Amino acid sequence: MIYVLLIAAIVAGDQIVKMIVASTMTVGQSFSLIPGFVNITYVQNTGAAFSLFSNATWILAILSSVMAVIVIYILFKYKNQFKSKLFNFSMAFIAGGAIGNVIDRIAHGYVIDMLEFDFVNFAIFNVADSFVCIGAVMLGIFVIWFWDKHKKAEKINDGKS
Repeated sequence: MIYVLLIAAIVAGDQIVKMIVASTMTVGQSFSLIPGFVNITYVQNTGAAFSLFSNATWILAILSSVMAVIVIYILFKYKNQFKSKLFNFSMAFIAGGAIGNVIDRIAHGYVIDMLEFDFVNFAIFNVADSFVCIGAVMLGIFVIWFWDKHKKAEKINDGKS
């Protein structure tokens, strides 16, 4: 249940930030949130990360929806088996972020992006993108450092049964 609430909170937070940006700014408008570090710049992204596949909104919406369903399925199928908060939180972060962007693609035909680093030339992104990336890093950490431990524990438990 906590992971459903976490996913819902991520989606709600993402949508609230996007709604505030879209209702108070014009496309291309920018202001400094933390001078020298991060700006809020309103962009409508019809593509994927770094505006790849621009104007393929429906294909991206379908792919993102399928991926969100798969991630949610994996989370709930394996959340008790892995008994790893790192794995569970990573999957919830990825699912919440994916759903946030799918909502935009379906509702608007584009994703609302707004976060722009001022100190480096990097793509403008949004809250949902941040959760997908953080979740992916967390999942990578789980796979690299904890997957083998889980597999060894599983073999030991299978031997006792």
